[in-house]
Amino acid sequence: MRHRLLALGIMLLVVGAPAVAQDVPLAAGVNLGRHQLDEGIEVAVVTVEPGAARLQVMAAASSWLFDGSFASTRCGLMATSPEAASQLPELDCRRSEALQQQKANPTEDSRLLREYLASGAVAVLSGGYMESFAPPVALGYVSVDGVEISRRHSSWLTSAAICQRDDEVVIAAMDGFDVATFDSCLQAGPLIVDGGIGRYGEGVEVSGAERKLARSVQEQAFVCLDGEGRLLLGVSDPISLSDLTGFLVETLQCRQAMRLSGHITAGLAAAEQTFGHNEVPLHNALGIVVPE
Repeated sequence: MRHRLLALGIMLLVVGAPAVAQDVPLAAGVNLGRHQLDEGIEVAVVTVEPGAARLQVMAAASSWLFDGSFASTRCGLMATSPEAASQLPELDCRRSEALQQQKANPTEDSRLLREYLASGAVAVLSGGYMESFAPPVALGYVSVDGVEISRRHSSWLTSAAICQRDDEVVIAAMDGFDVATFDSCLQAGPLIVDGGIGRYGEGVEVSGAERKLARSVQEQAFVCLDGEGRLLLGVSDPISLSDLTGFLVETLQCRQAMRLSGHITAGLAAAEQTFGHNEVPLHNALGIVVPE
């Protein structure tokens, strides 16, 4: 009986109507919302209306990220303009000695989440997986504006990608997905919602390793496209991936969704707020850029 009650509690957590804090506008058609689930779990979500802003895959090796307003250091940023200096107090600076001594290799470059935000985006979500933290090396395919930054990786974990060309954004399984036809792509995974159907429902077969991940309670970063063509980027308080998937389907009405990073590498930065984590230097991220 106790197990049945626990299962019922988990189901109510997923399908119950969570409270939603009032949206905070970040730009025209771009809003930050905060959903309060049961047990005090919060999910922060940036919603982008179709055509309101552009998704930008960001890699620390991309030369366009910092246009001269900043000079990068291995411990935060050194401002070279008054506008840049005003943002410095918000930046965290907890890089390890090993990271400070890493080689100046583009594939091993990294920045903190709020450093990516300081490049001009209105919101930034932590990107894909890391093969290594010291030095920072991406696990999976990353391309930015036609330039391949990191090579493709084959595993159940990196089985999905989010790609962008012009105003089009696609989230799909890597199998049969021609990433070369897009301007920018980021590989991560798994694909947790496909065609509006959650991956962890009854009768869905997944590997033992993926099932273990789905049950693991940790911060989760995710991206989804809903039925109205809106792009949603979010991060949650510690929650299992299977419960989060139910929330994405039932509440956010996601048609396609994929997991990005998790635990200490999962974070969302927008305006003055940071949800999740900002202390780990990241190889890549996803930004929302408003056209000038």
